[in-house]
Amino acid sequence: MREFKSPDLLGTKAKVAEQKKHDDEYMRKVKGAAKRVFESNEDGRLLFKFILDYCDVFKMTMTGNSWTFFNEGKRDVGLMLLGLREAQWEDEVTQRREEHLQKMNKESKL
Repeated sequence: MREFKSPDLLGTKAKVAEQKKHDDEYMRKVKGAAKRVFESNEDGRLLFKFILDYCDVFKMTMTGNSWTFFNEGKRDVGLMLLGLREAQWEDEVTQRREEHLQKMNKESKL
C-alpha cells in the first residue's frame, strides 16, 4: 500500500537525499488526490464527514478493555486523513467539532 522506499542505512548522503525527494513527491501527490476527492463536490465533503464520524475522531476511544485498541486504530485512520488536509479544512474540522460538542451536550441533558 505504501510506496515509500525503505532507506539504505549504509547508503550515502545522495541516496538519503534521493529517498527524501521521492517521499516528498509521493506525499505531495497523495495530498493533491485527497484534496481533489474530498473537496471537489458535495459528495466528497459528505464522504469525508462520514469517514470522520465512522472513525470516531472527535469521540473518546477509551473503553477500559481491549476495544480501546480497536477504537484507537479507527481513530488513527481519521487523524491521518485530517493531517492530509489540515490547513485547508481547518474551518470544516472546527465546525464538525462544534457540531459534535453540541450533540453531546444535548444528549447529556436528556
